[in-house]
Amino acid sequence: MTTIPHHWSMAEAVTILSAYSTLWYCLIKRANIKRGESILIHSAAEAVGQSAINMCLHYGCDIYVTVGTEEKKDFLTKEYNIPVNRIFNSRDTLFKNHIMDVTNGKGVDIVINSLSGDKLGASIDCLAKNGRIIDVEKYDRLGKRNANYVVKHNMQLIMAHSNEDFEFLNEFYDWMHKNCTNGCVKPINYTVFNASEAEKAFRFMTTVSELSLFNPRVQLSPITGRSCLWAQSANAEKLAVNVGII
Repeated sequence: MTTIPHHWSMAEAVTILSAYSTLWYCLIKRANIKRGESILIHSAAEAVGQSAINMCLHYGCDIYVTVGTEEKKDFLTKEYNIPVNRIFNSRDTLFKNHIMDVTNGKGVDIVINSLSGDKLGASIDCLAKNGRIIDVEKYDRLGKRNANYVVKHNMQLIMAHSNEDFEFLNEFYDWMHKNCTNGCVKPINYTVFNASEAEKAFRFMTTVSELSLFNPRVQLSPITGRSCLWAQSANAEKLAVNVGII
């Protein structure tokens, strides 16, 4: 556990842990990101993508991103000032050609990947020699062809779901507090729902067509408690377990 920085609300703080701890572990601990490196961030309008943009801007990285809709493209240009010529389509493999063109055939140093199939293969093809690919999904889909390519070109595959993650939480919290005022760690967009709107909140989280998809955290306001009478009768030599919600 840790304290919340004084300039964050509770709602802002809950947008931090999942996305930023994942990226801290992968980018800082494993990929050893260096200032000025080039990076391709897939699905950049989502929670991990937005957090990655904040971190990579702080490190002065050369940033390229992919999104799935024009709406998300507009969001990234307005919210993060990403130039339109650095935003590619995540629904096909043409981003590979664009990346290789703008890097003069070198490729990027790091890919933050959330794609599969041919798009995963294209992402690996975008990597420079000694590059690192970070996979933020929770299943193995690399495949023999891609695995051989990674090994042959001395690349590094980093899985975001390591069993070691929780061992580093205190170290992550220290890093978070040191970087919560310099732009590296910033709360990402969120929407707050009242507890009475639980059904609306769950429906909101599964709606992929709205701009509000970019708000990745839902906070339910606390339900006002009611006082109640408590009566108990028990045998001191027996164990009684009451299960239920009042």
